[in-house]
Amino acid sequence: MARYLPMALVAFAFLTAVVSHAGGEKDFAFKGKLTKDDPKDQARGGPSQFHAIKLKAGKAYTIHMASAAFDSYLRLQDAKGKQLAEDDDSGGGLNAQIVFNCTADGEYRVVCTTFGASPGGDYSLTVKTASAVQPPST
Repeated sequence: MARYLPMALVAFAFLTAVVSHAGGEKDFAFKGKLTKDDPKDQARGGPSQFHAIKLKAGKAYTIHMASAAFDSYLRLQDAKGKQLAEDDDSGGGLNAQIVFNCTADGEYRVVCTTFGASPGGDYSLTVKTASAVQPPST
């Protein structure tokens, strides 16, 4: 596990730099792979990866995770780790999707994991922005 730590730190630094563009004008797209060597998600039990993203107040964000290999599960946390949203299948089929109306500028964490204790596989993550906060759906 210790030999994977340097690679994980480099990957995290790269993802933090790339994903920070989600708060700007461009959408973010990432392709990754969950493996048995990834940390276990505390809530779901499967492998997990998190992505730090900077979001802007007054914007709505659609966070979408898709995989043909497993049942996707998303969680959104604030910088302190407080869970703000979670989703299993709102993205169609077994894909996860969160629509988040951001009320405060800052760094957030998108946790990508599996619904159950799946071994994982390839996945894609996208974060798309809208210009203004959308009213909550009823």
